[in-house]
Amino acid sequence: MRTTHRWTIPGDAPITIVRDAHGVPHVHAATEADVYRGLGHCHGVDRALQLLLVRILGQGRACEWLDDSDDMLRLDHFFRRLNLGTGAADQLTPLSPRHRQLAHA
Repeated sequence: MRTTHRWTIPGDAPITIVRDAHGVPHVHAATEADVYRGLGHCHGVDRALQLLLVRILGQGRACEWLDDSDDMLRLDHFFRRLNLGTGAADQLTPLSPRHRQLAHA
């Protein structure tokens, strides 16, 4: 297995996470609970990237941020026609200031 990235997080004992050449995380831990801690950590890291990518795509800004190609431009046009950003903003308007603040949090 060729590693591309390795890091350690705290647990009952140190938890080592190795991400292989395909980006797959391998969690090495002394206890079952630590395996799940490591898995949860990987999920959190990967989920943040997923949310960022979905946000870029949903805004129709993939050409700007990811790849300036004809295929990506077609994808941007598709998502901009869906107008997802405006619809989400419209749903915030009727909320009370307190609930709007909570939604932003």
